[in-house]
Amino acid sequence: METTRRTVLTRAAGAGALMGLSGLLGTARSALADERREERQYPKIHNALDALRSARGELNVAGNDFHGHKDAAMRAVDEAIRQLQVLVEEHPH
Repeated sequence: METTRRTVLTRAAGAGALMGLSGLLGTARSALADERREERQYPKIHNALDALRSARGELNVAGNDFHGHKDAAMRAVDEAIRQLQVLVEEHPH
């Protein structure tokens, strides 16, 4: 009897976990669909974000300080990324 009860409880817990995971996957799919829709709507802005992030990564690992301009350039890139993110997140249409 105890084995049957344990089996039922284990299956119920597993079903609950699967339902929770299913909900998370649905939310993730919805967020991805929203992001893709925004990318289709503003492809150049998203391309600019990708390019800015790539440039920032390149600047970050560069051994050169570019005659003292590296820090200012990184701050400007960071600010540009922040502003574009605000633009697409707060004003999606």
